[in-house]
Amino acid sequence: MAVPAYREKVIELDIVLSEGTKLFKNILYMEERMRKQLMSGDYKALLSDENTRSDLKQKTADLEDRRKNLVYANTGIEEYIKANVEKSSQPDLLEKLAEIRRTLQEIRAIHEVNRALLEERLRFSKELQELVLSSRLAYYDQNGRLQRTEPGSPKTLDQSC
Repeated sequence: MAVPAYREKVIELDIVLSEGTKLFKNILYMEERMRKQLMSGDYKALLSDENTRSDLKQKTADLEDRRKNLVYANTGIEEYIKANVEKSSQPDLLEKLAEIRRTLQEIRAIHEVNRALLEERLRFSKELQELVLSSRLAYYDQNGRLQRTEPGSPKTLDQSC
């Protein structure tokens, strides 16, 4: 006996929400991992995880496309479930949706910490770069103008004599 189209849609929505729960847990794990890598300065691991993060972004986009095909345009998923899914199936779907929302809140919080850590590392790198670049030696040329030269250059040697 064939499953009615309505029931197929509910089954697919349940699958999408289940996969979404797992997917967002994986994203949360990767955000936590990124935070630890940023705090420890483990940039090699950070770069090596980039492919995984990229894959997760693609899977999120694919899952969103599947969700859009199930839920009417301009309708929130919770509203759709309450209006179109039989009462007996609603609690399970709504609990999965709530779990996704909780995980997304955690992801956003850790993402903000990661963003702040990245900005701090960038600021530190810029300050370090400025310190290194400004360590060039200064000297006055024959016209009395201040000039800068790299350490170890011939002019630096001439000046020290």
